[in-house]
Amino acid sequence: MAFTKTDRLRDYQLAGAQKLVANKRMILADTMGLGKTATALKALEDIEGRVLIVCGLKAAVEVWRDEIGKWTDSKAITAYGGNKPRRIASIQRFLKSDAKYLITNAAHLEQMSKLAATHKFAWAAQVFDEYHLTGLTNPKNRAQAGKGTKFFETARYNVKAPYLFFISGTPLSAGPQDLWPVLYLIDRKKFRSFWKYAYEHCIVKEEFFGKKIEGTPRDPRAFRRFLRPYMVRRTKKAVAPELPAKQRGMLSVEMSERQRALYQEITEEMIAELDNGDLVVTPNAITKLLRLRQVLVSPQLLGDSDVGGALPALAEFLELELAAGNPVAVFTPFRGAVDLVRQHCVPKGTAVFTVVGGMKEGEAQGVARSYEEHKGPKLLVGTIKSALAYSIPSVAAEYFLGYEWSYNENAQAEDRGDRITRVGSLRVNYLKHAGTVDAKVLRAVATKRRVSSLILRSQDLRYVAP
Repeated sequence: MAFTKTDRLRDYQLAGAQKLVANKRMILADTMGLGKTATALKALEDIEGRVLIVCGLKAAVEVWRDEIGKWTDSKAITAYGGNKPRRIASIQRFLKSDAKYLITNAAHLEQMSKLAATHKFAWAAQVFDEYHLTGLTNPKNRAQAGKGTKFFETARYNVKAPYLFFISGTPLSAGPQDLWPVLYLIDRKKFRSFWKYAYEHCIVKEEFFGKKIEGTPRDPRAFRRFLRPYMVRRTKKAVAPELPAKQRGMLSVEMSERQRALYQEITEEMIAELDNGDLVVTPNAITKLLRLRQVLVSPQLLGDSDVGGALPALAEFLELELAAGNPVAVFTPFRGAVDLVRQHCVPKGTAVFTVVGGMKEGEAQGVARSYEEHKGPKLLVGTIKSALAYSIPSVAAEYFLGYEWSYNENAQAEDRGDRITRVGSLRVNYLKHAGTVDAKVLRAVATKRRVSSLILRSQDLRYVAP
């Protein structure tokens, strides 16, 4: 069994794989679209023994199986969804075969570990793909070992392989504190105390209600040097300078008169009356914020007849893009908005592809392949949270109709098209209503983006001898 397409890897992937093997326990944090799966597989094929791959996203299980078949001649078996007898059957098939890889999701880590113990074999390597989605970076982990989330507790007792690879293009959200749970699993002796780590690397403030950890490290450059033995991080700009830069911009749109009235009513009164007589009540600040975001996307999301200002503006942008021959994608936080885009914004003769949550195994990847293969005008419309585990490198322009609070989730959606295999430029456009909650959300997202960039500058995480 071997990695069969080494000649198709770039130098940075080969170097990254070598470092993973040499250091044994590492975080692979290349920015999205740089082929982290292929890099990890090159390292895993150089390791003797069986490998457990734990996916933070259920849809990624099928992606890993496809990638193993693409890059290696090793066998892989999946065991994740369905009922327990089905998973047991998959496990038994794995035990009786010469398969190197067993692929599952985070919910079944404990079961797969018991499998190894029962049948008296040890995993040579354990891989955690998109580990930030498993709960390892949850705020509840920011305490002494043993007081974290349920998945962290499971990982403490079941992550013991000699080789441990943690993979994520977005390893940070709140700040350097996010990395402690993974660093603890990498070296339990050195990182046994969260607060020792926090006081050494983070800015910790004593406040009335307790300790508060700031988002930036105590010394960003020193923190990046500290991470070198534990993390591989490369950016597209550093390893693929020939790739056109991703261009991100804001497009201001005007609210309709009806939309503006609804927005003001909810803002000032926390209640609004729709044109059908129904009332929209916002009993708390969180609900109020959600309703304001929905109104800005379109009042029709709340049941009003008014379409709002963003959808007509988006329709004009899409018409210009598609007439110019540009493949386009639209992302939105709301499932209902996907249907509204299809209803109000699609020029005649355009093939529309949809990716939303709740799709069957491999369905999102199939939709993405169909999008890539289509030769005429094409538009992919999807929810931001479902924009994972598929690639659309042919896309030329992406539009965000609303956005999530999480920088990582928006970045994941952006990078469906920002792959190492793209050949043209990529423009990412956020529709924004000036002077509204949109601006507050975008400021929060931009702050998290700056913090992540400050901490993870790839020039300070370049290769060092193990």
